[in-house]
Amino acid sequence: MALIINEQGHKYVIGTRHHQNWVGTMAKTSHHVIPAIQGGWSVKKGGAERASKHFEKQTQAIDWARNASKNAKSELVIHRRDGTIRQKDSHGADLLPPRDRR
Repeated sequence: MALIINEQGHKYVIGTRHHQNWVGTMAKTSHHVIPAIQGGWSVKKGGAERASKHFEKQTQAIDWARNASKNAKSELVIHRRDGTIRQKDSHGADLLPPRDRR
């Protein structure tokens, strides 16, 4: 197994028998909802230094980031106040969708 870190700093473990399928399907861009230093919440595009937009409430930032992520077909990463990841959503074309296990 190997640990791969992409341009946005996301970590991926490869070495499983399915890694060839999902490594090529990773979102090329991402939008992050992060706590702002001056208070409130900011939305940053993956790899950007400046925030795209600033909001007072996290729910407002999530709504705006979700819409931007859907338009860009990118991954949405929502962080907690301490910086840990709370939730991830992929809005890109999923080449390997989950199977219905009946």
